[in-house]
Amino acid sequence: MSRCRYPTSLRRTSARWCACVLALFTGGNGQGAYGQQPPIRASAAERFAASTDEAPNLRRHVVPLLTRLGCNAAACHGAKGGQGGFELSLFGYDYQHDLVELADEGDPPRANWRSPQESVVLHKPTLLESHEGGKRFDAAGWEYRLLLNWIAARAPGPTPLDDAASVRLELRPEAITIAELEQSVPLQVIAHWSDGLVEDVTPLCRFQTNDDAVAAVDQAGRIASSGYGDTHVVVFYDKAVAAAPVYVPRPPSDRPAATRPDALAPVDRFVQDKLDALNIEPSEICTDEEFLRRVRLDLTGSLPTANEVRQFLADASADKRAAKIDQLLQSPEYAAWWTTWICELTGNSEEVMPSPQFVHEESRQWYDWVYKRVKDNQPYDKLVEGMIVSESRRPGQSYQEYCAEMSSYVRTANPADFAQRETMPHFWSRRNVQGAANKTLAFTHVFLAVQIQCAECHKHPFDRWTKDDFDGLKRFFEPLAYGRPASAQSESRRLEAAIKVPKGHRANPYFAQHARNGGVIPWKELYYGQKTPQPIQAAAATPAPRAAP
Repeated sequence: MSRCRYPTSLRRTSARWCACVLALFTGGNGQGAYGQQPPIRASAAERFAASTDEAPNLRRHVVPLLTRLGCNAAACHGAKGGQGGFELSLFGYDYQHDLVELADEGDPPRANWRSPQESVVLHKPTLLESHEGGKRFDAAGWEYRLLLNWIAARAPGPTPLDDAASVRLELRPEAITIAELEQSVPLQVIAHWSDGLVEDVTPLCRFQTNDDAVAAVDQAGRIASSGYGDTHVVVFYDKAVAAAPVYVPRPPSDRPAATRPDALAPVDRFVQDKLDALNIEPSEICTDEEFLRRVRLDLTGSLPTANEVRQFLADASADKRAAKIDQLLQSPEYAAWWTTWICELTGNSEEVMPSPQFVHEESRQWYDWVYKRVKDNQPYDKLVEGMIVSESRRPGQSYQEYCAEMSSYVRTANPADFAQRETMPHFWSRRNVQGAANKTLAFTHVFLAVQIQCAECHKHPFDRWTKDDFDGLKRFFEPLAYGRPASAQSESRRLEAAIKVPKGHRANPYFAQHARNGGVIPWKELYYGQKTPQPIQAAAATPAPRAAP
């Protein structure tokens, strides 16, 4: 077979490929085992509290300190173009760039290793010189001595070992319960580096709380309760992000405990554990009327009929609720409701379908393909595999056979059933996901629930993703193309020539009518290969598709 296809090994192990990507992005915080741990090194605040000969590390100490101080934030020197001619990488994602900027030997030098005390990076944040960013630390503080020692050591940059190192964060305690309002608890952050170094990095971290109405956190990592409830404190250091749950329980209630079901489902146990941690009594078990309304809305998106309500209330069997759930899961309404939800999540819209003259048909094909799998109760991993590991042509199928198959789906008389296809290529062939970067954004958003677009240019401000992470994942999708591979060009031109288009007329309406009448027309295709596809010339004159109704 002359055209490029997915490598056999990739097609055979697609599920494992997906699992690897999922593991990378959902467990990529370095929580793996690091072996026996050496003693914990004291924090920089302790080590640099007095004079010392220690030379700090750019990646592990200097850049995190500048990040904690806000120097490389978007409102300061991390802005595009920087401030006052001094530009740091946003949130410290590019150490080499930051080294060049910090070690600039202008007049005066920013990092003056010949006379470290005269360095601009020490004068500005201590207000020995005018600084629009205000005072960031004291000249007698540990932050000053850390930067001073780094400059005195000739401002060393990151070593190859630094570049290759990864870090995970250990939070102590892992979860925080604050018994009363207006109390506070310190949080300690331990960095475990892959080269074996273990260090208290609490003073070098950024902290934020997800809900300051429950708990606030200061720059030193001390958490203070401000209201009842639960939230998380999120910690940022280098490329790592970690979070600790914070519970501020209500005082124990005097009212009688609610009736609880005898056998909790697994998800209910998690809910009950959370309620117990917060001293919250669960609501009473819902009535039959409430149950029927809720389960109907959840599973089918519709309310029960009056007759259905009467029948359910009259049913005296002990397992009627479980029976109702089973009944609804087998209903066409369930399949339709969840197919609609999946199609909306994955981006099924007439506005972005790949073939402008068949936007309605292709959107319907997408819906029917998903509907069949929901109705047949196909496992979700198989449904997803059919979307993301897909090509337009079946294994061994020629381009002419492929065009005949695709044309059969849009013919007016007795159209073929697209839902019977093993794969559904429209997810990748949509016009709004062309290019590897757009495919990366679509994949992470839809299937990983991750917003990674910030990392396309710089380190993510609120998550662990870096530009290296984005570029690495993007390489998975670079070989995936939509158009016409070189091996199909001659056959495509032959099919075009067989359709008589009057001179001066747009070709696409004639192609569409020919296919609807049962003829075969050339089609673009989704394929795996490095060659740039050449678009069918007739499609260039196609007007923008109509908006979806």
